[in-house]
Parts: sequence; structure tokens; C-alpha cells
Amino acid sequence: MERQQEIFDRFPKFFVQKDLPMTQTAMCWGISCGDGWFDIIYQACEEIEAYLQEQENKGIRVMSISDWHNIKTNEGVDESAILYYPEFTQIKEKFGSLRMYYVGGDDVIDKILEKAETLSETTCESCGSDQGKVQGKGWIRILCDSCEENRFKNN
Repeated sequence: MERQQEIFDRFPKFFVQKDLPMTQTAMCWGISCGDGWFDIIYQACEEIEAYLQEQENKGIRVMSISDWHNIKTNEGVDESAILYYPEFTQIKEKFGSLRMYYVGGDDVIDKILEKAETLSETTCESCGSDQGKVQGKGWIRILCDSCEENRFKNN
């Protein structure tokens, strides 16, 4: 994804693993899908950010997983009152739709990302058109008819 740096810069807490080695995460390879899904990923991250802010406003402690591990003593800390930032471990296209793997988060974040993955099933991975559909045999992609035609013209 050519525009991935915009997402990394806007949501640094979600993408801390991008700088880890491949022995620790697959996020080191970046976001592995077309720019047509940029808005889907960006909007999902915005929804997660807003949800985390709501939880903080309700008194829930929101922190990164690494911050938790850096706390010298966890005694007396109610872990059920902590919500972890999702840290993406891999974002890619798989079987024609978006996959967003992560650690942390909760069921609400799961639902936000499930919605994003479902939206990708009708969104062109190349241009972002809402006229995307399954194209190809073998390597399945979600493309609009125009991008599917151009794919073969450019090869």
C-alpha cells in the first residue's frame, strides 16, 4: 500500500509493531493490500480511536500491551479495568478480502474490524470503488470491472 505511511503517522499506537523484526511480527512488511482499501482501514482505525476515547472518558484505563509489561508491579491493578490498544500484527488481502490481525482490544474492536473486512468484499482493492466484486481464478481479488480490465492491459 503506497499510502500506508499516512495511516502509520496518524495512528502510531496501533502500528508499533511495524518496526519490529520479522521474527516477532508480520507487520514489518507493512500493509499488504491495494490503496483502494485505504479508506476502509483508516475509518476502522478512527472508529477504534473514538471507542478507546469513550472508554477513557468512562474511567477505563487504556494502555498499550508493552506499557503493561513495563509496569514494575502489577499487584493491586484490576486487569479487568484495563483496555489494551490494538496492535496490528498484519494487514493484508487474503482470499479476496481484507484481513486485519492484531493483539489487544476487545469484542467491540473485533466488531469494528469485522465490519471493515466485510466492506472490503465489495470495495475495489485498486481504486476504492464500491463496485468491487470477485475477479480472477486462483488468486482471487476484489476489483471493479474497469480495474480488472486495466490489470490485463498493463501486464
